[in-house]
Amino acid sequence: MNCVSILGRLTKDPDIRITKDDAGFYVLFTLASARGKDKVSFIPCIAYGKTAETIGNYVKKGTKIYVQGYIDTYTKNEKSTLSIVVTEVGFAENKNKEGDV
Repeated sequence: MNCVSILGRLTKDPDIRITKDDAGFYVLFTLASARGKDKVSFIPCIAYGKTAETIGNYVKKGTKIYVQGYIDTYTKNEKSTLSIVVTEVGFAENKNKEGDV
């Protein structure tokens, strides 16, 4: 079973792109996730469809989110790249502070 769950913050705003056949769009982003007290992993992620729409509309640099998905690899110019294909996203913090409308 290929299943991944990660909690982290976006390192920059999501990069929204249109598919080659103009059938929809997808988003690319990197999550910074703590691995203990002094270590951080930077994880490349991609999302499609409704998940991409949610991330593109509501998530910005620094937003803490929880993602679920699976690991995917691809090879380009003899280099293999690993990324997480996000199938579900959840917000890990409330943006509205007490007293905000």
